[in-house]
This record gives sequence, structure tokens and C-alpha cells, in this order.
Amino acid sequence: HFNKRNGARLSIATDGGFSRRSSSHGYEFWNNTADFGEGLSIESDLHYVHYLNADSKIKVYLGIGPYFNLEHSYRDLADYQGYITTSAKRDDYKIGLSAALGLEYFILDNISLVGEYYCTGYYSQSVDTNIDYSYYISEIRSLSHGWAYDISRMRMGFSVYF
Repeated sequence: HFNKRNGARLSIATDGGFSRRSSSHGYEFWNNTADFGEGLSIESDLHYVHYLNADSKIKVYLGIGPYFNLEHSYRDLADYQGYITTSAKRDDYKIGLSAALGLEYFILDNISLVGEYYCTGYYSQSVDTNIDYSYYISEIRSLSHGWAYDISRMRMGFSVYF
């Protein structure tokens, strides 16, 4: 905190997962497939925080600052014999500004519980897809970028101030 009404907060969040699914279609064994996937996301922002009611136990605040998100995912689709027929790798990054409206309940002077809605800006996306069937091989690459606003985001957590 710089003073009673203003401060800065660095947020870092990660998310990831691994999936393995198979589907069976009864006697049509050639339609049976297996799907394998993994993903990782790292997100960070640095907000300048301004408290609207600094003397209250539950504080309402506004925040604004730079935002960064990096996402990586990989997916394989295998046919009934176990051969990989489709694989897709996706790398996304988002940079820009984020803004937040939140509530903060201070348990101690420097530790609080936080709940906020926030929105983000610019994105860039790179997608590589390889399709490998017995009768043809295809590779698709795409790169896109632009402004996309996501205002339906919410996060909850705790903050530690130094």
C-alpha cells in the first residue's frame, strides 16, 4: 500500500490439466477413438488499486494495469488401431490492459480475502494442426490477433501486502 486509499497488487495464477478419453460405438469398431489432451495456462496482471471506502472492514476497490496470459494445449486423436490421426498444438498469448472491480475483506492488516470481476484486452493466437490419415497428410497453421474484450471473468483468492 502506498497510503490508506492506494496500492499496487501483482496477481499470478496458473491452471492446467490432462485428459484421456475413449469412445466406443458398439459393433462398429472402426469408429472407436481415443482422445488425449493436456493444457497449461499462466496469467498475471499488475493493478494500481484505489479503495473507494478505505476506512471500512470490507473495502470496495477499482484496479487497472497491464495484463499477460500464456496458454499452451496439445491434443491427439487416435483411431481404433491406436494410430494418431489428428494432433493439434495451440499456443495463445494475451496482452493488454485489465480493469477490476472488487471487494476485499482484511483478515489482518496485510492479508485479505478478495473477490473481483475483471476484464481484459488484446490477444494473439497461434494454432498448428496436423492431420495424418492413411490416404493424405495435411498441416494447418493459423495466426490471429486483435482486440477481444472479456468482461465475464471472476476470480477469488487472497492477497498478501508487503
